[in-house]
Amino acid sequence: MDPIKQIQAFYQAFHERKAEEMVSHFHNDIVFSDPGFGTLNGEEAANMWRMLISRMKPDSTIEVSNIQVDGNKATADWVATYKFGPKNRQVVNRIQA
Repeated sequence: MDPIKQIQAFYQAFHERKAEEMVSHFHNDIVFSDPGFGTLNGEEAANMWRMLISRMKPDSTIEVSNIQVDGNKATADWVATYKFGPKNRQVVNRIQA
């Protein structure tokens, strides 16, 4: 699959809350790292996505843009919008991946 189409499919699956489809788009030896989860390898990364999907509320949204591929490196900007906390405050989380 074309890398840009694969990235689009990954984020579409995220938006549609399809964890297993998301997981199918990355290599079994994936290494994922971010400040919130630290470094996760393989099945740990897959389980993180499964957990996030299982906790998404119906009004949460995921939007992806600016997908770029340069050789074996790809980047994308995405925005997660969701409600959080006891006061159900809206969060807009802008991420460059």
